[in-house]
Amino acid sequence: MKIFQFTGIWMRIFREVSAIVMLSTTSCLRAVASPGWTVSDRIPVGGDGNWDYATLQAEQHRLYVAHQDRMVVIDLSSRTEIRSIPGQKIHGVALVPELNRGFVSDGDAGSVILFDLKTLEVNRTIQCPARRRRDLLRTCNPPHFHLQWG
Repeated sequence: MKIFQFTGIWMRIFREVSAIVMLSTTSCLRAVASPGWTVSDRIPVGGDGNWDYATLQAEQHRLYVAHQDRMVVIDLSSRTEIRSIPGQKIHGVALVPELNRGFVSDGDAGSVILFDLKTLEVNRTIQCPARRRRDLLRTCNPPHFHLQWG
């Protein structure tokens, strides 16, 4: 019976991969065992389709949730949907309170929708070149905001 032995560089790779697997497994087990996240309440929002990114605007008590073909704005104080910003395939939102502007990424339309944070009215839509529609909107740590074509 021939036994396979790792030597040289293969032994080093085997050790590193084994360490990563063991650490990942340990972290996952700790995360499952800890009671960190629980569902404390639910806010019903109608409509069909998939959900994507959610963004909290704590000062205004608003939650912005990408929901298939629209951005749903929820008032957390009254626990109701206060506005819906339509699109085709909404991905997420970036908020810039200093400019009183919000930017919604609409991937299928290849555009970014600009809206007023106070009134939630759409100001305009910026079209993206057709060849660069993958990553329409990227945000960085405040105070920097980047609108980037893919």
